Amino acid sequence: MKLKFIILLLFNISISSLLFPQQEDKIILNDIAEDIAKYKNKTITLKLRLKNLDTIFDKIIFYDKKNIDIVFDIAELKKGKSFQRQALNIHRGMEYHVVFTIKELTQKKIIIGELKSFTPVILSKISN
Repeated sequence: MKLKFIILLLFNISISSLLFPQQEDKIILNDIAEDIAKYKNKTITLKLRLKNLDTIFDKIIFYDKKNIDIVFDIAELKKGKSFQRQALNIHRGMEYHVVFTIKELTQKKIIIGELKSFTPVILSKISN
């Protein structure tokens, strides 16, 4: 029984690493800001925590393990039914796999990106 559990656990970990590459654990937002030319117009996935969802100003804010914030405009995403359903179940401080495209870096070192999707990390652990 224990051997079966261990094999199943190892299988889940290997599938999880295929679905969400380790890139997200190695890169932090500060690295992107320092080398913006390398990441500009590239789509990346990072493991970030939700800081705030502001439906009045159409912004969603995530932060990384060094407490660096990244803000996304969600005006277009908010119109979709899938986002509306997902917004009902998001929680501050919860980890998400955030997929986004880097657009630019402002003079104040704020990363401007286009949010593609965000999925709770817990779902990838449960589904495996």
